[in-house]
Amino acid sequence: MKVTRVASDLATTHDQIARVFRKKGQNDDALQALAQARTIQQKLVQLHADAPEFASALGGTLTSIGSIHHDLGRLDDAVASFGKAREVLEVIANDQPAASQYQQDLWAVHRELASVFAKKGDFDSSIGSARQALGIAEKLVHENPTVTDFQWTLARSLHGLAYHLSDNK
Repeated sequence: MKVTRVASDLATTHDQIARVFRKKGQNDDALQALAQARTIQQKLVQLHADAPEFASALGGTLTSIGSIHHDLGRLDDAVASFGKAREVLEVIANDQPAASQYQQDLWAVHRELASVFAKKGDFDSSIGSARQALGIAEKLVHENPTVTDFQWTLARSLHGLAYHLSDNK
């Protein structure tokens, strides 16, 4: 168990280093740090498939990698990273439907995918991802009607879908 904790802490440290590089505009260094975090997290997920926190961390790292690629205009790489994040996060979101954080993480990946697909001119995929994000947001609000953050998430989702629908010209 101690080895697992050390490995998890090491992955978190690589993620934090990546954030520093990112703030300094050193995106290639950030990607290298995130690749190290991803490698550790993938091993943790393999060893502890019953621990969703490791899969969640992996999903977050893959999302960060996708965001950097998106910002750098490497759209195919962004789609690949976000797609992997979506696969990981869908599993834990489906396995833990009451865990709203996993739902929100999946929502964020769908929004990112919608944006990248729109930049690529793939409007059908963009709209499909925006609709997926909207569905998650609607579920969060339905199950947690007093949580205003989820209402904000829903509003952003509706705005995003409208934007992607209007882009489809």
